[in-house]
Amino acid sequence: MLLAGSTFFYKTIEGWSWVDSFYFSVMTVSTIGYGDFTPSTDISKIFTTIFAVFGIGLFVAVNSKLLKVVLADRMNQREH
Repeated sequence: MLLAGSTFFYKTIEGWSWVDSFYFSVMTVSTIGYGDFTPSTDISKIFTTIFAVFGIGLFVAVNSKLLKVVLADRMNQREH
């Protein structure tokens, strides 16, 4: 939902393609940030700042849960 919303935002406000907008959103929340796209409007800069703070936190939380499930499954396989 977060990626869909941010993708729509960048498509609408920045005028980027759907692919570029999605790419920028993923690069932002994953903290890769190649720097090949940068927000150009004040509203986009503000949105990106807020999106990064919440998006990175959510990205870490989701990946942490996923890793916990995978590790628990491996531990169960070792025990049996």
